[in-house]
Amino acid sequence: MEAVSAELWKYSMTWPAGRLSVTKMSDFEVALDPECMRLPRAPVDWPKVRAEIATCVSGLDDGESSRGCAGSVERLRSLAGKALDVDTRFSSPRNDCFLGSLAVSLCDVACSLAAFLLGDVGKMTSSWELKWRKVQLDLEGMSFYVELPWLMLMQAGWHLPSLLSRLGTLLQRAASDGANSCDNHDYWADTSLLQYVGADGAVSLDVAENYIITQGTDAFSTPGRCPFGIVTALLSVALAVVRSGTPRATGPLAGLSPVDIINTRSQIIMRIWEEVSDQFFFDTLASHWRMFSLLEALSFALAGAGSAVVGAGAIAGSAERLRWAPSLQQPRRCREYRRHWRSRWARGPRRVLFLGGGETTYQWGSFTVRARQVARGLRMLGLDARTWNSPCTHWCSHAARTKEWLPTTIVHVKYICECALAKWRSMVHIYDPVDVFINEGKSGLDLLLEVDAVLVQTSVALGDLSEHPPWRVAGNVSIFWHPIHHSNMHELHIHAEDTVHRVGVHTVHRDAMLYDTIGRHASRIGVQFVHLDPGLLFKYANGRVTTPQQTDALYQQLATLDAGFVKQSGCVTEWWFCSRWKTGQRLVNMLSVGIPSVVWGDAQGHVDVVEGLWLPEAEDEDGSAAARRQRTWHRHEEGLRYPRELVVGGDADVPRALDKLIANASLRAEASRIGLRLASRFSLPRLAARLARILGRLEARRLPRAAAATSTAAAAPAGRSAEPCGWRLHAATAAGCEPPWMKEAIARAKKRRSRRRAGQA
Repeated sequence: MEAVSAELWKYSMTWPAGRLSVTKMSDFEVALDPECMRLPRAPVDWPKVRAEIATCVSGLDDGESSRGCAGSVERLRSLAGKALDVDTRFSSPRNDCFLGSLAVSLCDVACSLAAFLLGDVGKMTSSWELKWRKVQLDLEGMSFYVELPWLMLMQAGWHLPSLLSRLGTLLQRAASDGANSCDNHDYWADTSLLQYVGADGAVSLDVAENYIITQGTDAFSTPGRCPFGIVTALLSVALAVVRSGTPRATGPLAGLSPVDIINTRSQIIMRIWEEVSDQFFFDTLASHWRMFSLLEALSFALAGAGSAVVGAGAIAGSAERLRWAPSLQQPRRCREYRRHWRSRWARGPRRVLFLGGGETTYQWGSFTVRARQVARGLRMLGLDARTWNSPCTHWCSHAARTKEWLPTTIVHVKYICECALAKWRSMVHIYDPVDVFINEGKSGLDLLLEVDAVLVQTSVALGDLSEHPPWRVAGNVSIFWHPIHHSNMHELHIHAEDTVHRVGVHTVHRDAMLYDTIGRHASRIGVQFVHLDPGLLFKYANGRVTTPQQTDALYQQLATLDAGFVKQSGCVTEWWFCSRWKTGQRLVNMLSVGIPSVVWGDAQGHVDVVEGLWLPEAEDEDGSAAARRQRTWHRHEEGLRYPRELVVGGDADVPRALDKLIANASLRAEASRIGLRLASRFSLPRLAARLARILGRLEARRLPRAAAATSTAAAAPAGRSAEPCGWRLHAATAAGCEPPWMKEAIARAKKRRSRRRAGQA
């Protein structure tokens, strides 16, 4: 067998600098749906991918031949290949199921290495080296960007511990003796412990506890010492606790649950070696400390142990402190998205691209909310929506060169991308300024009159632009009121009836005089006032909130407040514009967590929320039952208003409103209840469905009719598929136009009707 160069195992980490900006790792959503069971089954049928991953693991266990796993790799490529081969600068369906994508890559690289070791291929190809580099990059994303807890890794159902364990065994066989730098730095106590490691990578409970007692912190704090021995001992204790059926450990780790031992002890200690080694992933996978075999054994033990043994009590206790427990508060995402979609209208856009018009727009938090999250919401509806995480000029060059995927609708976020607007005039162009209305270069007004529609944040902005003379004269630009959604995806709520101990604001803006007034008044009545500044809380990311993990952390920070204050801060030099046009997103974020808040009523973004002005009337154009239900919902919600006592006209009214809020538990409960109902109108499923309806109508108006556009397949430009229709999701759908999941639903409905008729006969 050909020797493998030791240089192949080296890997340079990107995360210390990479976390300061947006990278391909910045849009991986894991916590909401690690199993990917709530995602649409197009373009990737993830449940089928999961089943094939299990077959791949079985194929890797066949030591006689690599044919078994090779067949799995081919089937995985047919199931998910196109979706996983998308340019990494796009946020696409690959980003919605990160663990599934990682499992496919691990299966591929492990099977290719097995073929090489068994002699099925003559030499280690350069393509395998590229696959191995990609796997290491994904593992870095999992460990240092997403920071995925090991417990979720084991319980996600993607057989990741099994795949990592088998890949580690193969790497050991491929590497030369002494290649693992961590194994070379074991101390005498580690070497003694290694003699007791069993086939599953674990040591007995008494040996593990004795090692922990005698070595203690020396096992991972001694410079240059390999910490994998203490990790093995800790995981062995966790495994023994799970198998014993008790919720917590005894001995040197008394009081700790298996969750605490796995996530907050073992995983963190293992990462210490990253500071020492330049081949961290090879060292962890190919070590004689079989940590991933131990994690595999733990995953099997946890699967049969039940929640009581896993540590549900510890999770619940942590949830009470943080007021957030992802494993206990998973939202019904797919059903909620489909409910809002089906109840409103029937046609959406074909292909949507969200594009930041500036050089660095894609790195801003507003782009995360208004582009990456909205695109994910559209994908949850089964639509083909992507986000470009790079300068827009790079996309123009990429699209003109490759023509692999071209959108039918482009949503320009913050700034208009002039090259895209000029080169692709046949596409629908939507401008979402968020809070920016000036474009450099070409006149901003000229650019605005060249797009098909503009999205605005408030009801007053809708009226202002609709009545603006240039728009009225041009008559070719539609104006839509489409506010920003809240991002409380985990449905994190607080108990507003509890005694108030902590009040505060969550904003980067500083209003020293106001905060001093509130702080002094709060201290007089025995309440703590805090200013949660994202610029400081997310200093490691330059103050930006750009990833799903940072978004989750933001809402955890909000949930530490018992009451809040929301003022339209900033915009001092453009107050007229901001008070009329700027969003009330910070208020919606507070209300979505159920935080009773004192609200300044001098900004239209706040007024739209507290007065219940959003949603506008139902826009269904038919007499369907869905349309009637929607109109009934509007009548039921009409008149919903936030408590007047908590809406202030200026800073001088704040102490009085704060006194009422703290003294009156019923008022807090009412503010929380009404606030949650008002915030539900701004949920991502609801607003994504409405945006899909808007884009679908604009495409139907702007683009040629499907029949004319696809009279012949050859008429389609090179690199673009000739699609006879868009995503039409109503009963009158033309044959061949349904998305795959709709075709399956129609087929099942026909079978049920046939069975009922047969039974009646």
